Amino acid sequence: MSKAVRLLDATLRDGSYCIDFQFTAADTAVLVGMLDAAGVGFIELGNGSGSFNHKAPPNFRTKVRQAASDEDYFAAARKCAKRGKLGVITGPFGMDELPMLAQHRIDFVRMAVMADKALEPINLKMAERAKSLGLTFSVNLMQTTAITPARAAELAIEFAKAGTDWFYIVDSSGGLLPQAVSEYVARVRDASDITIGYHAHHNSGLAIANCLAAIEAGATMVDGTLQGLGRDVGNAPTEQLLFMLQRLGHERGIDVESVSHAGDLVRGLLLEKGNDPTYFAAGASEIHSSNVEALVQFAIQRGLGPRSLLAAISQGEVKLIGAGMKTFPEEVVGPACARATPLRDATPTRELVEVLGEDISRASSRSLTTLAEVLFARGAKWHKRTVLHLVPAAQFPFAGPLPWDLDKVCGITIGVTADDLRAIDFGDRAPEVIVSDPALGDAVPTAGTAVRDTFLPVIADSAAVLAAVCLDGGARVFVACSDASIANALHDPRVKVIGPKDGDAWLAEVQANDTVIVAGHRDVPANIAALAQRGARLLRPAIAPAIAARVATLLDLRARLASGRGQHLVDPIFVPAAGQSVVDDPSCPTTVVAGAETAVATAATERARTLARGRGRL
Repeated sequence: MSKAVRLLDATLRDGSYCIDFQFTAADTAVLVGMLDAAGVGFIELGNGSGSFNHKAPPNFRTKVRQAASDEDYFAAARKCAKRGKLGVITGPFGMDELPMLAQHRIDFVRMAVMADKALEPINLKMAERAKSLGLTFSVNLMQTTAITPARAAELAIEFAKAGTDWFYIVDSSGGLLPQAVSEYVARVRDASDITIGYHAHHNSGLAIANCLAAIEAGATMVDGTLQGLGRDVGNAPTEQLLFMLQRLGHERGIDVESVSHAGDLVRGLLLEKGNDPTYFAAGASEIHSSNVEALVQFAIQRGLGPRSLLAAISQGEVKLIGAGMKTFPEEVVGPACARATPLRDATPTRELVEVLGEDISRASSRSLTTLAEVLFARGAKWHKRTVLHLVPAAQFPFAGPLPWDLDKVCGITIGVTADDLRAIDFGDRAPEVIVSDPALGDAVPTAGTAVRDTFLPVIADSAAVLAAVCLDGGARVFVACSDASIANALHDPRVKVIGPKDGDAWLAEVQANDTVIVAGHRDVPANIAALAQRGARLLRPAIAPAIAARVATLLDLRARLASGRGQHLVDPIFVPAAGQSVVDDPSCPTTVVAGAETAVATAATERARTLARGRGRL
């Protein structure tokens, strides 16, 4: 067999172009941890236009500040990488910062240089400086098509003399044809023993084909990004590239199911451009698409990863021929099952739980400046408009911030006082919209759009909607209000409304299976909380979706009531029992609304498990 070909995943670096460079330190920890555990040997991170970007020339400097500092990215990645090599891309402008890479035990650095200016003295000096620090050094020839294949070979010779380890042909525009890729690689291969890499873009739909052409001509490193996430059309999708490499006998130690789970998480960052990795695997194995659904069910029934099974078929000697099949020949699926990866839940590492816990604590902060940072990153990643909703602290029923999102809007509602609003400066992280209660006066920070809206009616409306949903189910409904204006706004004669001055006599009327809606109370009174012991169901108004939209509230409530509550993490509409924590999303929490001292650790552990299965969102 020819030399082994290695895969380098650049999602966290090249993919950051798609989300305005808003990968957070926690996102870095999640994806590095998943790719590393899967066996991916080389993982690149940092700013898409290069680490230490603040020192880059103006035409390479990004207009939007990245979500975290370079050091935060390095530290988060280092915590979660156990086997793989970590690296960054930068330019000669990053030379003085190279010791920081060594300090954080970053393994490789790639220097991006324009091909026609590659031999400028500072570039050769960069190679020497990196090698003196023990870093693996790569030259990435941006816009390689600016020079001839013969000139590329001459450059490789000179950089090899300077101690360069890798020499990358880079199709920056995505316009190279396979024959041209072969010629560039072959010329370098014949001129030097340097390791040759190839970085493809997918503008012409040839990223994978060009990677294969490069490998056939002698390249032994190829780059990919999950789902092809990258600038413009994107890059060679890591998943597709991995399936093809394994088909050729390379990188078979990488777990394709785990890589596919990472791809599942990234799909949400692509808007409508994402592709299902299941069909990447089917294509690699030349399986007709009409057979995929049945094969997925076949894999699940046997406890195997579906993408893993599909990919394993490509490694067999017998092809699966036919369409619309319900059963499959044993000579095809038998050996494939033996090679496939069993379905299993990964046990989160202590380090990953620690990093996610820090991220959840940050999103649960009461600091408006911190919440604006959180909102900015979410808006960039989810491609939604950001809203900071400010309400009087005395009226808000939660001690922490309440996140919500709908369609093209995501927001955070937080209870504040006039003192909280003094001297706030959001800088370049100002929310696009600030909605504030008139009771907060004129001290509200400015934003692109400012909207005034009284908050208490939102609680009353959402309580009324929740009561109506419960009444449809046949329950008797009581609404206990902490504010008289909430009680006065509820007019359904089928509902028993209790105001703040109505006393406790109504408590005796509550029976098992009745529903008590606790409206406006931050701390639920003990006598109301005790009703759960009689078998009554205690609920909070769903004010987060009510803020977003009344229609969304109706749909959201029905789904939440049907799913009930988990053992440890419950939805904000449920009053928690002892030992339970209230989170924004029990299936994949990003914020703790209320709970015990262990709430953040419990939420972070559940979030880590969920993300490891490729569910939820970054």
